[in-house]
Amino acid sequence: MESEALARREQSELKSVIESLKGSSASGPLIEALAEDFRSKSEGYIVDIAKQFSGTPEESFGRKRALWHATRLEKCGLLPDGFSPQDYVDAMFKAAKN
Repeated sequence: MESEALARREQSELKSVIESLKGSSASGPLIEALAEDFRSKSEGYIVDIAKQFSGTPEESFGRKRALWHATRLEKCGLLPDGFSPQDYVDAMFKAAKN
């Protein structure tokens, strides 16, 4: 729950920064850097969730939390090519089991 609240706050802050930068000459590279930071943090949350819940009785709960983060990545166009949010979560949980 704490990571979801943090992620929502970060997403809100990112949207605010992007809106304030629209039309600025520095906006392109800065928006790209912010998007990369957002993607990196979201992927980190998914990996942490997969490590925490993979193979436990609470795995279903963990997968739902991870799917929420993966869906956010998809909405921002930051999910790796060829992956749906569910495919991405499945791959992360499979990697966590190995």
